[in-house]
Amino acid sequence: MWCCGAKANEEPEGSYGSKVRTAGENGHQGHDKGGAKVNGSGGDRRESVDSDVYFDAEEFFVDDDGSTKAYHAAKASAKVTSHAVSDAIGNGVSEGPTVSPAAAPPKGEKTKETLALEAIREFFAEYDLPDQTYCRFLRARHWDVPKAQTLIQNYLDWRAEMDPPTIKWKDIAEEFETGKVYRLSLSDFKSRQVVILRPGKQNTKNHLQQMKQLVYTMESAIGMKAKESRERMETAVVTTPPEEQLIVLLDFTGYTLRNAPPFKTSLETLKILQDHYCERLGEALLLNPPGVFRMLWKLIRPFIDKRTLKKINFLPKNFKECDLLQERFNLEELDVSLGGTGDLPFDFQKYGELMMSEDEKRLGSLAVQSNPIQTIQKED
Repeated sequence: MWCCGAKANEEPEGSYGSKVRTAGENGHQGHDKGGAKVNGSGGDRRESVDSDVYFDAEEFFVDDDGSTKAYHAAKASAKVTSHAVSDAIGNGVSEGPTVSPAAAPPKGEKTKETLALEAIREFFAEYDLPDQTYCRFLRARHWDVPKAQTLIQNYLDWRAEMDPPTIKWKDIAEEFETGKVYRLSLSDFKSRQVVILRPGKQNTKNHLQQMKQLVYTMESAIGMKAKESRERMETAVVTTPPEEQLIVLLDFTGYTLRNAPPFKTSLETLKILQDHYCERLGEALLLNPPGVFRMLWKLIRPFIDKRTLKKINFLPKNFKECDLLQERFNLEELDVSLGGTGDLPFDFQKYGELMMSEDEKRLGSLAVQSNPIQTIQKED
């Protein structure tokens, strides 16, 4: 995880940074605190050249005064040679946010990922989900079929209970009044839609309504993407394409212990994003997390899987000066409060009108699908 890095269109496979890159699990050459190159593999770390603080969700936390405090000692045994990593990648093994393609199988044989996809497809044949969906769940469990089966079944059970398509703006409008959760009508340079979370603007205590707001927002952001193909893949795609993912900005402005969401809410938010929207998260940028957030982070960190953890970036108080934002976004399209240069604050009234328009289209489509006569008329 890095703070600032290469241009989006220059970003190398499996890494984010070009200014300063420490040697990590990927075996790349890095730099020490003074800028000198470091050879070896002492963990996946990145120190910002802008602010003398670390931005690593595994080991460090940015304190209020800009200093850093280690939660855990560095892993002394985290030595992985470039040759070993190459072998692991060749076998399709990775814990990072992206996975390099597996080694090509002998001619006429299928990859292990394709075999896993076919097994999952057959197991859930009655649901007939898109292969892209199956692949995201399989990637989340490193192509382990039994584990992916459990994950998908839990997802289907949760979706049947939550019933996301039927959640309407008018039922949860109160939750949006302060702009604590919403999606932007834009994407970053990787074609990832943008979801905003502002825990410091919490205005209600209804846990279920808050979860519905999150799900409603996720569904709206995903709904902006191209419809997933119903054609079956001949070969499973090992890496999740960025256009299938989202980027989340967590703005901690105004965050205090008094208005912080309960731990239960934070934990279920993580579970929904991590288990029910598998591999939808491409990156999470935590903007200026205050020192009081450390307590919640220490509690919730053990529940974050490694794939998700490596997608989390902590940005400092001067995050508006960090090059990462301008490498991800056209800053003119991003409000100044989020590190952009635009005058585009959250407008509850306009956002509500947009969401109600989406509701009308979605619910109209659901009504047609549930009425065979209307479906035939529409096709005619």
